[in-house]
Amino acid sequence: RGRAGRARGVEEERWSGCAVRVTARMARTITLWATKQLSKALDQLQICEGFTSHWEGGGEVQGEVSVSERRGKQYPIYALEVRLPWAGAVDGVHSAGIFILPDVSVEMLDELEVVVEITE
Repeated sequence: RGRAGRARGVEEERWSGCAVRVTARMARTITLWATKQLSKALDQLQICEGFTSHWEGGGEVQGEVSVSERRGKQYPIYALEVRLPWAGAVDGVHSAGIFILPDVSVEMLDELEVVVEITE
């Protein structure tokens, strides 16, 4: 511990007048957990008839999830972007692309903002 009494690897922030202490390890752990949960929920997602998402085909998550505390309760703060490949065919015409989910959290998967890029 240093002179100020902070343990090594601990970040301290001010949020709404409350001191928040979050270890770097805790932040990494929850980001990995959220990435795994998103990959499970978004793989093989039926987008519409004939079109399915493919996490294993290159799905990726960028950003992080941090833990905050307010009034003695801890909760996650998400700052994640997901890029999710998709492919399918309608009437024999193949199409593929990438869904970009610019602001996603594990708890809000049914209320997503989606940007669609068509590559084929």
